[in-house]
Amino acid sequence: MTHGGTTAAIASDTARRRRARSGLPLLLWLAAAALALGAAVAWVTIDQRAARREGLANADVSRALAAVQIDVLDAETGQRGYLLTGEPAYLGPYSSARMRIAGDLDRLDSLYRAADVHRAPANLLRLHALVEAKLDELDQTVKLYESAPHGAAAQVVRTDAGKPTMDSLRLEARRLSDFHLRLRAAAFDRTGRADTLLLPLELALGAAIVALILAGLNAERRRARAAREANRVAALRRANDRAELLLRELNHRVKNIFSVIMAIVALAGRRHPEAKPVTAEISARIHALALAHSASLGEADVDSVPLRAVLERTLQPYHDDHERVTIDGPEQAIPVRAVTPLGLILHELCTNAVKHGALAVEGGKVRVDWKATPGGTIELRWIESLPDAFPGRIDKPGASGFGTTMIDMAARQLGGTVAREWREDGLALSLVFQVS
Repeated sequence: MTHGGTTAAIASDTARRRRARSGLPLLLWLAAAALALGAAVAWVTIDQRAARREGLANADVSRALAAVQIDVLDAETGQRGYLLTGEPAYLGPYSSARMRIAGDLDRLDSLYRAADVHRAPANLLRLHALVEAKLDELDQTVKLYESAPHGAAAQVVRTDAGKPTMDSLRLEARRLSDFHLRLRAAAFDRTGRADTLLLPLELALGAAIVALILAGLNAERRRARAAREANRVAALRRANDRAELLLRELNHRVKNIFSVIMAIVALAGRRHPEAKPVTAEISARIHALALAHSASLGEADVDSVPLRAVLERTLQPYHDDHERVTIDGPEQAIPVRAVTPLGLILHELCTNAVKHGALAVEGGKVRVDWKATPGGTIELRWIESLPDAFPGRIDKPGASGFGTTMIDMAARQLGGTVAREWREDGLALSLVFQVS
């Protein structure tokens, strides 16, 4: 498991968690919308029921007013029948109507005390007074009939002395009845408007609840997926830790192998003195590989290493107090895969400089610099320079030697190109290779 793969998995897990959290505002918004719609439905329903109760209460008031008028008329009819005929049988309906009038007035009073009825106490008091005045008038004529000659009571009836009271009673009852009929109509209008609002509100509430359920299911799926991804990332981390431990152990063993190989080559050189130049060259190249490898040692958890660190580690054997080798360039990282071929190139250049170039003479110097170029590439320059007092130019080595071939092969491994220029005071080499 590479560190890059683990990093990508962690980044993917973080993105999923962020998307899961991004669904929370939608859930809250849907919940708030559902609560608001539920409150609106409840308010409309409560108002509708209150309007319906108010309408029914006003209808009851209207019926009670009509009952009062009917019972007063029944009482008057019984009274007149008794006065005109003298038949006691008419007193039965008269007495019954008077008893019903008392009940009607009590019921009317209780309806007005109800909370759903708009009160009109002045009109109700006038109605009470007119009903009592009418009943007093009826009682007086009945008593007059019983205590005086029958003609006197009949004369009272014929003069319509009680007509103004009856007319006033009818008018007041009609006013109250019209007033409550208007209230009843207004209440049922409110009920109708509530019915009109209730259906779309209930539909919207249902849609909000369905959307909330779907959003909740989606959020739960995201949460479960995020939990699975978190478990997978945790497993990737553990695997990466194990791989890193193994890689560090491998680095340590590779370093030991380099040491063993160089010891074997050195031992062979001592046993065969005639091959000492060859074994020395092989040992030098193996040492260069070891230096290049050590430049990336301890960087197992990254995909790139600083170019300066690779150069300093590889060129370290050629540094001295006179600063014959200088390194200059901006901060730049190169892929770990480029460390080994670059180390071989640098070792070969150093070897040639020591044998044939600027490092072979007193006062000669080597400058290594680099710069980023378009297209994600780096141009690395190796520039040798001789001292001003040097008597002549140095010899150019063979262009088809093993070292030249190895540099070209290593450059191709880097995906780059090499350009050489032999000047009066030594080699100027340019290596351009890809780092993106």
